[in-house]
Amino acid sequence: MVDFAEKPEYEAIAAHGRGRIYAAGAFGHWLLDRGLLVEVSQAEAREGDLVFYLSNDGRFKHAGLCRAEGRVISKWGIGHLYEHGVFEVPDSYGNKVRFFRSLSYDEAFGHFMRFAEDNGMTF
Repeated sequence: MVDFAEKPEYEAIAAHGRGRIYAAGAFGHWLLDRGLLVEVSQAEAREGDLVFYLSNDGRFKHAGLCRAEGRVISKWGIGHLYEHGVFEVPDSYGNKVRFFRSLSYDEAFGHFMRFAEDNGMTF
């Protein structure tokens, strides 16, 4: 989730998560499994909504945020943020997308802390 990029409180958790606690596919599925995401069509998606890229097995591989005029902003690996078209991503990110209403930073970060706890992190 791009909103977490370079936020010190997020980075502190991700840095101590033993490589498994970060805002990526597993966190997206954790949110979806708990009914915390509201899916919308691509036509209904608005600026700030979430875009999840799916692999062939249906698992989330990459995420970004909707921008104006059908654009997406996402962080590629440990690299920089990129603004791109919906399908202007590496093939390894998948060729299917799902769109979800955005969460506020505070709401998303609270969920992320619970996700971290569910994965063995103590605060």
